[in-house]
Amino acid sequence: MVEARQAFEQRVKDKAKLDPKPKAVGRFQPASTPKERFQDAKDIIAKSDAGKRVGSGEADWLRSYIELPEYRGFQKVEEFAKRDDAG
Repeated sequence: MVEARQAFEQRVKDKAKLDPKPKAVGRFQPASTPKERFQDAKDIIAKSDAGKRVGSGEADWLRSYIELPEYRGFQKVEEFAKRDDAG
């Protein structure tokens, strides 16, 4: 998951070069269930990958969330499900 964090941090740095003064956005409120929080993380990453603005609250939350066992567990399950020999 270190590479996911590094890739995200690089996208944040690249965006900061293009728009050094991001607009203020509302406070990010993560979902209350683990499955929904994992989906929140995937949505934020997808938004960033698509070149859309990620709020500072979202970015801060994602930076900490991708380090948690909850995220890593869901990520491993998802990666396993995508393998050709899974199920």
